[in-house]
Amino acid sequence: MHPQPELPHEMESKRMERAQVLKLVWTLLGANAACTVLFFANRHHPSSVLGWGLFATILVQGYCFYRLARAGQELKPVLPPEMEAKRIQIAKRHNSLCVVMLAVMFVPWVGVLILPYRGAAVIGLALLATFAAVACGIPRIIRHDDEMCRRLGYMCPICHKPLYEPRAATYLTGICPKCKKSILAVLPAEPASA
Repeated sequence: MHPQPELPHEMESKRMERAQVLKLVWTLLGANAACTVLFFANRHHPSSVLGWGLFATILVQGYCFYRLARAGQELKPVLPPEMEAKRIQIAKRHNSLCVVMLAVMFVPWVGVLILPYRGAAVIGLALLATFAAVACGIPRIIRHDDEMCRRLGYMCPICHKPLYEPRAATYLTGICPKCKKSILAVLPAEPASA
């Protein structure tokens, strides 16, 4: 059979693409951390060197976002179109809830920056509010994802658990994130070829 010799090459290619994406993500996180440090350092001790460093980290973040967006466009889903449409609908709702949670997390810190008094009590309250937002937000988002999977029928045909997980690559591999089995063998062949 012809597909057999191509399989190791395809796996190596996917591994290299994944490594490049991970490198971009780590670069983006590092640039984000450096940008935050430079922003606060420049705010308390303004200098042109810190300003140019801040500008450079913003450019690096923009480049990383651009490359990640391009990498995302090149990925081809293996799921049937109707399943992929359900996954995209769930992912959009998940992302909008995550944006709301992040906004709630950062609101106390905006207050810390605006208030003239920045004592330990104010910073402690901001930390507590951030922790509460994360502790309440993440479980609620996961429950909402599972409810949407059940409502839309985006369930594993083998283990009957929700297929959507934020970091799962089910749409690229066809493997259920819960039971780790391929769902492509169980799905009907007609929609997958369309």
